[in-house]
Amino acid sequence: METDGAQPERERASAEREAACLRRLLAARDQLARELAEDERRPRSIAPLDPWAQAPALVDAEPRPPGIAEPFAAAIRGISDELERRRRNGDELAQRRAALERCIAERGRAAEAASQARSQFLARMSHELRTPINAILGYSELIADELGERGDARLTLQLLRVRAAGTTLLGLVNDVLDISRLIRAARRALDDNDLPGAQQLAARVDPDADERGEVAALRATLAYWQSDYHGCQQFGAAALPLLPRGSAPYFRVLGDAIVASVRINDRDAAERLLAATATEHVDDGARRERVICVARAALQWTLGGAPTVQARLFGELERLVGDAPLSDPRVRAQVHHALGMRAAMRGDLAEYALDLETVVAAFTEAGDLRNAALERATLATIYSALGLYERAEALGRASLGESERIAAPQAISFARMTLGGILTRRPETREEARRLLDVAAADYAAIHPRRRGVLHIHRAQLALAEGDALAAAAEAAQASLLLVEAPGFRGWALAVQARALVELGRAAEALAPAREAVAIHRRLGALPTHEFLPLLALAEASLALGDRVGAQAAVTAAREQLAARAARIADDEWRARFLATEVHVRLQALAAADIPPPDPGPAHSR
Repeated sequence: METDGAQPERERASAEREAACLRRLLAARDQLARELAEDERRPRSIAPLDPWAQAPALVDAEPRPPGIAEPFAAAIRGISDELERRRRNGDELAQRRAALERCIAERGRAAEAASQARSQFLARMSHELRTPINAILGYSELIADELGERGDARLTLQLLRVRAAGTTLLGLVNDVLDISRLIRAARRALDDNDLPGAQQLAARVDPDADERGEVAALRATLAYWQSDYHGCQQFGAAALPLLPRGSAPYFRVLGDAIVASVRINDRDAAERLLAATATEHVDDGARRERVICVARAALQWTLGGAPTVQARLFGELERLVGDAPLSDPRVRAQVHHALGMRAAMRGDLAEYALDLETVVAAFTEAGDLRNAALERATLATIYSALGLYERAEALGRASLGESERIAAPQAISFARMTLGGILTRRPETREEARRLLDVAAADYAAIHPRRRGVLHIHRAQLALAEGDALAAAAEAAQASLLLVEAPGFRGWALAVQARALVELGRAAEALAPAREAVAIHRRLGALPTHEFLPLLALAEASLALGDRVGAQAAVTAAREQLAARAARIADDEWRARFLATEVHVRLQALAAADIPPPDPGPAHSR
């Protein structure tokens, strides 16, 4: 006979079994949901996950206790319905992707067929127009000679008019054929990264042919890659009204002209050009070029610190990306570049570095060696900011070597500047750094205020490292003037200027640039590089003036933000190297010293 306590014991055991079974069921649901989410993130070449292959084993792993079959059945039906719905959605997305890829392939074949048809047409035109015109000219000359011998002046005059008209027509045909052939050849040379060859071919195009949009577009692209940003802007402005609005050439030239205008600080022209990206009509073959154009603009405005325009551009970019899958390497490169710069402006340098690695790989995959060389130099700079100095120097040298190999002036100048900045850190490479920066200064003598400004910062840091604080202060002051339109870099310049003034014993003068640098940092939320230099400069200037409260406030703010930035770096080695950079070590040393508040009384007043 059962005791009085047996029934509650059985009920408690049954409840525990029910709870355990429910937990397993919920775990099974969560497991399936995670696997389905992971499957949705995989490339579609991988077969989609079949949840039913695993659901029975997961759900039936624990026998269900009697008495709770209906609640479990209802729960399983709900999970089953949701999984079935998601599987259908996944199948539908896979079908859409396959259809889109087929469409892209068909349009690629159509574009190739159109190119071949154009070539065939021009070849036939060369034969079927030039041959009869030459025949007409030849016969008219023979007949005119015969009539001249007979003394028939009236008919001779008519034949001379026919010959003059034929000669004019032949000249027009030759111009059309030669210009088209030269433009195609120059474009092919650009695609093959043969910039000198493209320049030579473009030089053979008649200068009076600029009324043709494709000629002006070619010259705009060449000017861009020669770092002639004024020329790029002018040729782009001439080309855009003549190109079909919403076509692929239209968006390519528009992107070049926007970047060129920003780089010469012509913000008004850049904003006018930016409005042209919102055209209602976009050719089917131009959607990717439009995404690339908007991504390039978003990158430039992120550097320029215009939050309203940034938000609009990134919103437009997110909307457009669906029209151009990131499977296209050129689209993937430009989109990741813009997103990476946005991450940098939020203080996440590690994410920016990972994005730039994707950018370099994508440009290389696309065969765009010029842009790949440029972004290798950018990546080297970010590696240096993360404290990965050996990797930064090796990549900087590789970028310069590749840029020189493909003879790309813009990439060569940028690689010289970035490598020079990286080499200022080590005493044994500072002479090489000086040579590189001097050559880059000549390259940027009359163009690109933003890069000239950054160049002056590198020279200021080199002078400061060598103990020439006066030269450092002058270089940094020049940089801050050039970087008015790039506040993220201007904050860096002002901080270097403040540190140089402190070294000169002019701490009172250092406060103004240090405070302005910190204000820029606070307004932007972060700086693209050397983020904590403004707070360090303010702390050092405050300490030099005996303002321990101000110094403590700056150090405390820097310590908190530095800890938050370091926490975002998932890689342990990267995080340790980031915290071991000179600026960060100095800040941590000041924080560890626990700067006391000033003592009241006469001692403080002195």
